[in-house]
Amino acid sequence: MSRRPGGPSPLQRYVRRRLAVLLPTLLGMSFLVFSVASLTPGDPAEEYAQRGKDRPPTVAELAQARHELRLDRPFVVQYVAWVGHAVRGDLGKSFFTRRPVAAELRHRIVYK
Repeated sequence: MSRRPGGPSPLQRYVRRRLAVLLPTLLGMSFLVFSVASLTPGDPAEEYAQRGKDRPPTVAELAQARHELRLDRPFVVQYVAWVGHAVRGDLGKSFFTRRPVAAELRHRIVYK
């Protein structure tokens, strides 16, 4: 393989091709994981609204939880919003601690 003067080297072409495949692969995998996560049994809003209470949540509490968790939106809108937030580093709130997930990760992934 000869290189044209001023043209990209074989390594540069290889890296460009790999990068061109990276974005669709990441989007496809994230969509697959998001889809599988949405198919889990149970109602996340019910679990979220019931946390710390010794009674089932009311209809109003369930509606509020669905709104807070953005589960009242269509699936594709939820996914696009999730990707948009994730790209900016906003990974949402922890289901268990209700703290930002990014802060939880920083707290747990500290080199000592």
